[in-house]
Amino acid sequence: MSLTQKGFSSFVYSFSSSIINKIIVFVGGVYLARLLTPQDYGLVAMLYIIFAVSSFFITGGLGLALIREKIITEADKSTVFYFNIIVSISLYILLWFGAPLIASFYGRQELIMLTRLMGLDLLFKSLTIVQASVLKRELKFKFLSLIEVVSGITVIGISVFLAYSGYGVIALAIKFFLGSLVSSIMLFIVNPWIPRGFITKESFHKLFAFGSNVMLLGFVNSISKNLNQVVIGKYFSPASLGFFNQGNMLKDTATSVLNDTVMNVTFPMLAQIQDDKERLKLGYQRIIRINTFTLYPIITILIIAAEPLIIGLLGEKWRVSIVFLQILGISGYVGHLHSINLNVLKVYGKGKDYLFQGFFRNGLTILGILITVNISVVAMAWAFVITEFLQLFINVYYSNKYISFTFKEQWTIMFPIILITIIMGMFVYLLGYLDFSHPLVKLTVLSFSGIILYLVLAYLFKLKALGDLKLIIGQKLKSLKKKKK
Repeated sequence: MSLTQKGFSSFVYSFSSSIINKIIVFVGGVYLARLLTPQDYGLVAMLYIIFAVSSFFITGGLGLALIREKIITEADKSTVFYFNIIVSISLYILLWFGAPLIASFYGRQELIMLTRLMGLDLLFKSLTIVQASVLKRELKFKFLSLIEVVSGITVIGISVFLAYSGYGVIALAIKFFLGSLVSSIMLFIVNPWIPRGFITKESFHKLFAFGSNVMLLGFVNSISKNLNQVVIGKYFSPASLGFFNQGNMLKDTATSVLNDTVMNVTFPMLAQIQDDKERLKLGYQRIIRINTFTLYPIITILIIAAEPLIIGLLGEKWRVSIVFLQILGISGYVGHLHSINLNVLKVYGKGKDYLFQGFFRNGLTILGILITVNISVVAMAWAFVITEFLQLFINVYYSNKYISFTFKEQWTIMFPIILITIIMGMFVYLLGYLDFSHPLVKLTVLSFSGIILYLVLAYLFKLKALGDLKLIIGQKLKSLKKKKK
């Protein structure tokens, strides 16, 4: 099987599992939100920055370096395994004894128990970074997809049971680490591996040369991305943070399925053709077309139909989240472009540039928070969106250095898609003025009408992105027919 066929096959498996998993998590999350309160979600969200930062030290450094290496040895794998184990145990001990300080900072004693409970996620994640990295490196996303679906079903089932049984915020804390536990168990079953040796100086230096910069940037990115939640949790109420976080989670749920799948699948695939710049650039052009074509109608409908979505699914108590979903949803229009342009630096192992652009981008985010913290939570949401758009110019500048992929070229690829998205959005917005018997009926009508019109416009305008999707689906169907024969 060619690299392209492997990539398409991996994409189908990964995307399908992500869709199934997101549906499971979304449905379960809706039920959880009805059982729990905005304050419960706010308490857990206060800790997100701590675990986002800690988790990236484990998952985002040497693991990525292992994926991008052309040849890896048992010494490399053993080095990554033991390094992650040592780091995770050290971080958990630090969190265990630092939990009272965290609780004191926010003035919420419940956070002591939540910190120690949610910290188990670090220990479970560290156990199988090597197995997961090897499967991604070999484009064996069928196994990873199966693990993701089983893990999602298990986690949401147990969390809903605990919430229904009256455990409150504890249900969210257990949900936080349970996925890593289930995934680790299944990874050992699917891809059993035991380290043969310990950390070696040669392997560590080789992997750390790239991984250290990615790790450090992950640290900075995690802080800036979650700093809003720290500030809201500190200076506003837990309920305010719960509303903000719920809107952000709904946005991420809608936009991350395709984007995360494409980035996970294409990074190891494109890393294998990093020496062919022309072929690499063509690959990124196709990724932008497909991602933009698929994401833009979803984001647009999400913003316009935010009220029936939240009121119909979560209930009246979550009404305040509507404005946050609409504002933060706007950032979804550029989120995939950040990932695609940063992927270029990962493929080429340009750790220092990856780090420098991160400092510039995150500086903008922190500046936005400092300007708006004394205004309102809504103002902070707008600052996040504005800085997301400004940061895009920084990312494009760095990616253009290596594959000559300018902002103008990227804009040219997206323009026809933006045009039909605007037409579709205007239609859906006007349709929303009609009277509907129930919020969910309105959500259904707006969503299906918008998607149908969008696809018709894409066909009439003969968009190249639609042709790309047809090609991918066609090649996958041919591959399945050959297997049957």
